Amino acid sequence: MSARRDFISSADNDTSPSNSFAPSEISRSTFSKLLSCYPTTVREVYRGKLIVKSRPKVTKKARNATTGGSDDTGVRIDEEKMNRDIEAFLQLDEWRFEKLPRVLSERAKKEWMEDGRTVEKSKETEKTVSKKKLPGTFLEKEDLVNLMEWKLKHGTYRPTLVGMIKTNQGPLVRKTTADAITSIPTIDPSTSPDDAFPKESLEILMGPLRGVGTATASLILSVATSDPDSREKNEVPFYSDELYLWLCPDDYPSAGQEDNDDDGDPKKQLSKRKRRTNELKLKYNLREYQQLWNAVHALQTRLNRAAKPDSSDEDEKRIFSLTDIEKVAYVLGHIDVSGYFGKRDEPMLPDAFAQEQQHAAVEKNEREGKEEEEAGGDGDSKKRKRGNESAYAKKDQKSRKRE
Repeated sequence: MSARRDFISSADNDTSPSNSFAPSEISRSTFSKLLSCYPTTVREVYRGKLIVKSRPKVTKKARNATTGGSDDTGVRIDEEKMNRDIEAFLQLDEWRFEKLPRVLSERAKKEWMEDGRTVEKSKETEKTVSKKKLPGTFLEKEDLVNLMEWKLKHGTYRPTLVGMIKTNQGPLVRKTTADAITSIPTIDPSTSPDDAFPKESLEILMGPLRGVGTATASLILSVATSDPDSREKNEVPFYSDELYLWLCPDDYPSAGQEDNDDDGDPKKQLSKRKRRTNELKLKYNLREYQQLWNAVHALQTRLNRAAKPDSSDEDEKRIFSLTDIEKVAYVLGHIDVSGYFGKRDEPMLPDAFAQEQQHAAVEKNEREGKEEEEAGGDGDSKKRKRGNESAYAKKDQKSRKRE
């Protein structure tokens, strides 16, 4: 806990501008500038994914025939279709961050049944209503499917996870998500982060719902607590790769250092990352998530302590949310296309060899996704299986013991 106190106490010294991206040093002005780069970043990252996806798998023979590592595969990209796909994804991104949280807040104002009807429209008896009434707001099955679609398009795409999510029945999704959201502790994490940690809520989601692991469970809880008009004291962060990479392994790009170009004018130098995001060997378990939980709330506390409520400058008095921090982490994870340094690099178009590696990586992700799903969706699945035998078919008991 002393490290956390040191991390937060630096807020008192956050009066001088700092270009550092280090979580313990980043200033409010640098943070705000990075946050403003999110719309450009998310667009360009998804555009790059579509470009890679549009290119055919390159065989070894074709790779050897490629001269000088050219990336010209002769495939014409349908720019009009690509732009439509990008706009559709941006609408999905807006839905995840803005619309769905508001919908969940509105649902909380009414009483609902497991079948998706409001209590006032239900024809059930009073006794049945008391048994089947949901304890609070909830996600519909369609919400969960769309949330998984966003998660996979925004991060690493594992198509088999979508199929797993779709097997969950509507009433189960409503009941499970309602129970989990209601079980989120109401304790302020800035004062008692360990007591505020939503372990029970995460476990409720990961038990009966197929394809839901720690990361997806955290995403569900995040959208349920991030409505800006009715934000809970205990806002839950989404366990994204970029956020974990920035805050926990302390791995982030350099903010640049002053140097001179050929004309003698100052320019920014961007150093390489310590590791690439796809080289992380994350287990996506509760231990890792609690590590992220402590780090992200410490950063939020540090930044918001330095806010100036009486300032006429909106940026100076702004209170940053955990979704703001999530977006900044995403920008840092893709800083080369963010435009942060004044010039946005074009998405890297892979040459023949790189394309072959990219396709191999996609196939590897698909295989890992299947293995992950069969295990329950995350690194805690083995423990969850042993604690929830009734949720799985008996014919799988021997295989579970071997795991």
